[in-house]
Amino acid sequence: MKNKTIGQLSGGQQQRVLIAKALVNNPIILMLDEPTNELDQKSQNDFYLLLKELNEKNKITIIWTSHDMDAVNKYANKVSCINKRMFFHGDKGEFFSSEDHIKNYSESTMQIHMHAHDM
Repeated sequence: MKNKTIGQLSGGQQQRVLIAKALVNNPIILMLDEPTNELDQKSQNDFYLLLKELNEKNKITIIWTSHDMDAVNKYANKVSCINKRMFFHGDKGEFFSSEDHIKNYSESTMQIHMHAHDM
């Protein structure tokens, strides 16, 4: 693939290239806005597993936005929800066990999910 331009790569491959580019300077925080938009389900799962590996092995805090509740429940370990103001920040288990939090989430305009790394 070394002779292909980024435009010739699949969506998942492009995401990996962009992540690699962001990792060149060894960041401690990686922020992603809807990183799996337009990816098929397998590519989404592969991408989130890559993020998990980066979080655990490279000790990078990863903050990502998404409207995909299934992905949040499966891959995030912390959840922050913003609707004009932050109305929740905490453990995903606490978040998903509250009907009020889920209702506010579904009505909110921005959701942020984190793979936090304790320093």
